Amino acid sequence: MTYLAKIEQLNSADLAAYRPLILDGDPVGLIWRDNLARLRDHGLDLRDDGDRLIWYAPADFAARNAILAELAQALAAEGYVRGWRNEQLPLLANLHRPVRALIERAAAPVIGVCGYGVHVNGTTTRDGVPHMWIARRATTKSVEPGKLDQIAAGGIPYGIGVFANLIKESDEEAAIPETLARQARPVGIISYTAQTENGIRADTLYNYDLELPPDFRPHNRDGEVDEFLCLPLDEIARLVRDSDAFKQNSAVVVIDYLIRHGYLKPDDTPDYPALCRGIHHRHPQMHS
Repeated sequence: MTYLAKIEQLNSADLAAYRPLILDGDPVGLIWRDNLARLRDHGLDLRDDGDRLIWYAPADFAARNAILAELAQALAAEGYVRGWRNEQLPLLANLHRPVRALIERAAAPVIGVCGYGVHVNGTTTRDGVPHMWIARRATTKSVEPGKLDQIAAGGIPYGIGVFANLIKESDEEAAIPETLARQARPVGIISYTAQTENGIRADTLYNYDLELPPDFRPHNRDGEVDEFLCLPLDEIARLVRDSDAFKQNSAVVVIDYLIRHGYLKPDDTPDYPALCRGIHHRHPQMHS
């Protein structure tokens, strides 16, 4: 498989089948045509506005959340939503816009809420050779268990900032001391539109690079990682390109790293422009 195929695999949703969900004038989600009748049947007041859908929600924040909580619980009881997380995701146009409502994370794809995450590329040098620390996800994880991932990564829940979440995830997942984690450099984002069995993950990941000392050894504190591997960057690139060892979005985070650090070069990579475009994939009517 090629690097481009990995990106296309992640961006599996047919965006023509989705309509932006508007709340208080902001685009806060994407409604799959297969979900529209189901959502209306469960009492969500969705009204047509051209190729958009406007949710005529109560003005009260708590009342909105109660409606979405009832919706999520009903869909879970039907078996349409699985892997309950007990974590609230905000409905908002971007992280600098007001939060319009909250929904259980497991139910977020049903209304196409944009999830946000932070991923840390932890690198080091051994005998002059660039290496990257990789985590193997616990086999108990509900999403892509046993797959390879960044040394620290996680979704950004309601009420915590991007960098604060990086500090938290670095500690919980890899025991990276805060003083070291604070040296992580923000290097951009990737975004993608992945089809799920009940909707879409239209997510944005904030990526950071962190150079780790040669003698650093991560260990997991929260039970979400089975093991850590420190592999030469050439081997990491091969695993991403030629296998399905990596979690799908984490593979694209690595591709972004390979582009930014010149391991993938325009002269040697026929798909180079498509790779650079493909790591930033959004519905045309969803702005950030």
